[in-house]
Formats: sequence, structure tokens, C-alpha cells
Amino acid sequence: MKKTIMVASIALMASAFGISPTRTQAAQAVSQAVTYTLLKGNYSFSSLANDDGDYPSSGTFTFDGKGHVTGVMNLYNTGAVCAGMTLVGTYTVNPGLASGSALMSLTSVNTGGCALAGNNDSLPVVISIGSGGNYLYIAEMDDDGTSGNFSDDFAYFGGSATHY
Repeated sequence: MKKTIMVASIALMASAFGISPTRTQAAQAVSQAVTYTLLKGNYSFSSLANDDGDYPSSGTFTFDGKGHVTGVMNLYNTGAVCAGMTLVGTYTVNPGLASGSALMSLTSVNTGGCALAGNNDSLPVVISIGSGGNYLYIAEMDDDGTSGNFSDDFAYFGGSATHY
């Protein structure tokens, strides 16, 4: 009998304070939206060359605050500058952490020396978010042995990005 009264009392107090599964779900949705907005806006990036001096890159990323990312990459590809390569994909932000990941698809350009190298490659990266979202540190996370991955056609991608 005492257990029944205690359970009923807790349920009554919860409803008096407006706690319900619907509100909990809404709070979780707001929390997720807040973590996405931590990564929102335009960033310029640069990536160092590999140990042979090839494949340095620069460009921009645009994170929409809702899980979609677009970008433009300019890459030095063994003697040729592949300018205007597009990146399109999705990203996630780990709730409560200043980190996340993105998976982008590359569309190359058919200019001298580029010959559509890397077209439709995937570029999976991990992201570390610094200083309230003003800086990003990015590192490629694909396997060199799998076709269709960025590092098969180019080299390891990693660098930093700054919000502008």
C-alpha cells in the first residue's frame, strides 16, 4: 500500500511540474539542434602536402547548422592545380562534445592534369571544434586500400579551418 501511494505521489508531482515524455523528447530535439548550431557557417581551410610535397589543398566549407555541408577544394595534383572541385555531404556533431564527423563526396574538374582525378571519391573526416566553433581541426579517416576513397587518388587530408 505504501509503495502504491509513493508511486502515485511521484506521478502526481511529475505532472504538476509539467514533466512528460513529450516534453523530454522536445528537450532532446532542442539539445540536438543546439549542438548542430555549434558548427554553422563558412570556414576556410588549408591542408598540408604529403611527405612527397604533393596534394596540398585549400578551400571553403559551409556548414548549415542542420547537418549538411558543402565546399570547394583547390588541390595541387602532381604538377596541376585542380581548382574548383566541389564537396557535398553531411555532418554530425557529438552531443555535449566539441567534436563530430563529416562524409563528403568530391566532384573533380576536367582541367589540364586533373583529368577528373578523384571524381566521386568519398572524403570522410573527423572534426574537432575549437574556441566556440571558430576553429576546426580536420583529419581524413578512410582506408587507402578501398577504391572510391579520397586518399586512393590523392593523399591523406588533414588540416585546420577558420570561421569567417
